[in-house]
Amino acid sequence: MNLTSDIVHDACTDESPLSADLNLELGSNASSLSSSELSSDSGSGNKRLSPEHRVDPDHEHESDPDLSELYTIEDVFNSALIKDRQGSAGVLETLHSLVQGSHTKVDVDDLARRFTDADPETKDKLQLEFVTVLTIIKLSKELNGVLASQMNELSFQKAATISLAAMGLFKYHFQLQQTHPNFGFKNFGSLLSLEQYNLVIPILKTLVLAPKYNYTELEMIKQRFMLLVAMHLMNKYMFDALLSSFAQKDIYTMFTHVFAAESQTPLMASGGLHSFFENFNHCETLAQSSLCEDKDSRTLFGILFPPHYQRIATQSIEALLKMDHLCAKPGMSFEKLNEVLRLYLENDINSEMISLYCWHKPALLNILHKIVDVQSKNVTNLHKVSYYLLANISEFLITNVPLINIEDRALLVILLKINNSNFKASLGITNDSYTYEVTETTMKMLFEIVDQNSKLEYPTELNLLSYLKVSLKNIDYNLNSFESFLNIAALLNDMGCRLSIHALLENVQFVLSSSLNNELFGLVGQSARIPELLKRPFGFEYIPPLGKSNFIFENNLNMGDESLKKVRAQTKEAFKFIQSSTYRRVKGTKLLQDCVLLCAIVKSKVYNFLREFNDELGLMKFSTEQKSAVKDDTMNKFKQRTFTQLALFKSQHGLDYKILNKSVDLNLAATLSSLKICGNYSRFPEVVDSSSLYDRPFCNILYHYQLDSLLSYLLVYKEFGVFSLFKMMKTVLLSDLTLIPIASKVLSNLVGFENSSNKPKIQYVTSIIHQSDVLCSLVRQFVELFDDARSSSFRQLLDFMKVHPSPIKPSKIPKGTVELDLGQFLPYLESGFEKRQAV
Repeated sequence: MNLTSDIVHDACTDESPLSADLNLELGSNASSLSSSELSSDSGSGNKRLSPEHRVDPDHEHESDPDLSELYTIEDVFNSALIKDRQGSAGVLETLHSLVQGSHTKVDVDDLARRFTDADPETKDKLQLEFVTVLTIIKLSKELNGVLASQMNELSFQKAATISLAAMGLFKYHFQLQQTHPNFGFKNFGSLLSLEQYNLVIPILKTLVLAPKYNYTELEMIKQRFMLLVAMHLMNKYMFDALLSSFAQKDIYTMFTHVFAAESQTPLMASGGLHSFFENFNHCETLAQSSLCEDKDSRTLFGILFPPHYQRIATQSIEALLKMDHLCAKPGMSFEKLNEVLRLYLENDINSEMISLYCWHKPALLNILHKIVDVQSKNVTNLHKVSYYLLANISEFLITNVPLINIEDRALLVILLKINNSNFKASLGITNDSYTYEVTETTMKMLFEIVDQNSKLEYPTELNLLSYLKVSLKNIDYNLNSFESFLNIAALLNDMGCRLSIHALLENVQFVLSSSLNNELFGLVGQSARIPELLKRPFGFEYIPPLGKSNFIFENNLNMGDESLKKVRAQTKEAFKFIQSSTYRRVKGTKLLQDCVLLCAIVKSKVYNFLREFNDELGLMKFSTEQKSAVKDDTMNKFKQRTFTQLALFKSQHGLDYKILNKSVDLNLAATLSSLKICGNYSRFPEVVDSSSLYDRPFCNILYHYQLDSLLSYLLVYKEFGVFSLFKMMKTVLLSDLTLIPIASKVLSNLVGFENSSNKPKIQYVTSIIHQSDVLCSLVRQFVELFDDARSSSFRQLLDFMKVHPSPIKPSKIPKGTVELDLGQFLPYLESGFEKRQAV
């Protein structure tokens, strides 16, 4: 981890004047820490892979003069500790001083033992986490001190600056993959949960004061505060601190006052703070998109936040407080369970928050399990309500929370018992092990999508989508090194799969994207559908009709522990009224969105690995038929720049060319199918804004992952890939002009990646095009054919053409006159929106 750019620099230079006041006894030199010494990957979220296999290209800093003075994490750690009587750095003494005066009990001896019992690599990560915690505590103390003083405009500005610095520093350990051992301050989060270091209350007080001093960055600090609250949901100790903070009437009143600017109409189909955090955590695996160098700016927050984010925040906290109030009552009567059930069924935000509450406070699930586990001749309503809640909450937890983050062993036993065996098989876990492993069952969920392709109506296949989501999450969690990538490729080979891992993901992505686009925009009209020609490369018509696999018919209400079979059956019958077609479609669409995004994330990781190691290992080989052709000057008929790898193929009929061309076609067809969804979000704002079923953050993140994987793909296939991209885009756009805006946006983003001296190992698309007159001419041809003369993306492409001109003269565009019969279109234009939508 680069502590300079990822923690200290962000907290001290970007948002705070505290660069020389971190109390680490390194003065201003604290900003000179080197990533070469701090090789732990427990920091920045887009550097999740192991250091030797990391796909992020930003690590060539050997000659950077700012990093010439190196400090190890050990130096920083020791300088932050209180010295004991002998003058040595004392971990235990430091911990005792931190918890002194707190009403919350913290086992400091256990925290100290974590350092002594850890191996060197783990110890580095623990030290880095501890230093981060100490720095946040320092900022918390200073913020409380400023707020306790007499406030004026200058002191308020200082409070706001410290608040932004603290929240900016806070988020780094929540950007890690959720299976990481240091995710979310897992080891020392209990210190940040102490009341004297609570960030929620002082930052909320700062927000309340902001309008009084006409603070111009109010919206930004509100958004970061919402992210801070969402991050508290992912750590047990911080969750307790969050609840105790908002349980104070005056604090909750301040919160509702700050976030009450919007209508409080219930959000029936919108996710809560956990869904928001998932989107944030997803963004941090982006390595190549336009966000990769801009993750701390407003751009990221503009992508993450839905328009109604304030309502999401207030309703999520309200649901948590209601749940806490219900569970505070002694006993578990049928009336109390009914109240919990009513709250759970009210909307998606409530069900999400109740599930998270049961994760951190599992007493309710323990009680529910005892109720349904009692052998009784008669199944009462109490049993049915208990099992319904138990089954659904358990499914949420096992599909959304990594088991490694569940420390309560009794809760783990309940989850593995209540959730049916398909979930456990997809995750590759057993009752003796809570670690995830990619197994044959994991991959079979993806095979089922390819086998069924367009034959299924996926928004109604809730069980299949649930297992697919778990399988994709499992692959995502395990795909953290090049070795793990090779293991998955070997597993597919052992299973006799005809597809490589990236080709399998392309197939799955196309099927799911087509189904999702049809569900969201199928009623808009034919122009909103994915072009049929994108389906051709996959050859689904050659796959014979197959019956559904057995697991498609199974869920937690009809499969599970044998001893609870009778309770399950009667619970399913009692709650079948909820399983209406509308309910299933709404829930299925949300699951389908999750699967599309997870597939894009996994595919992006795969292509990052292929890009990183292709040149070294030759994973994607070009033709070897004409190695000597490279030295043949006769091929260079026009200019030196026309000499590219395209010339290495003897014929388009050769087997090597056909294999490579097929791989390229699959990638581009799958990518364009997903981009069609993103384009439809922009084309039909009235449809998108009419229902909370349309998730704008999902669309934004999906676009950036397509851009991410597309860039990696182009860096693998180089000239051949860029040439194929223009070739397919031209073919597709001529048959579907509605794709022009999103296609031009992608191209303008791709050519915006200029070569940089800081990244000499990366050959960006710009340099690839610059080396070839053919490709420069293709850019010109694309602009000539499709330029609408008003979009910013085409203006960027025109600017690119000025720097990288084509040797071919511009085509003469014939002028003519187009006559439109107004009488033919007038009835349509005068009709209402509903009629136009039907058309």
